[in-house]
Amino acid sequence: MLLNHLLKGIRCETVGDLHGGSRHGELRLTGWAADQWLKRLDVDEQEIPAWRTKLLDQEPRLDDTNSLPGRL
Repeated sequence: MLLNHLLKGIRCETVGDLHGGSRHGELRLTGWAADQWLKRLDVDEQEIPAWRTKLLDQEPRLDDTNSLPGRL
């Protein structure tokens, strides 16, 4: 959510097709479905602080048990 929010300003609004031609009948994201896939992580501006809090609460803090020796 957070990275998507940062990149939203430079993201294309429409892409047409995300996949090339199908050789064996695979499902493809084309047209409207491809555009919706790009927007799948869009949230309202007011929700960003809540997502940031969720991320910071769930990520472990760096300490000697989860970092390379001598790197902290």
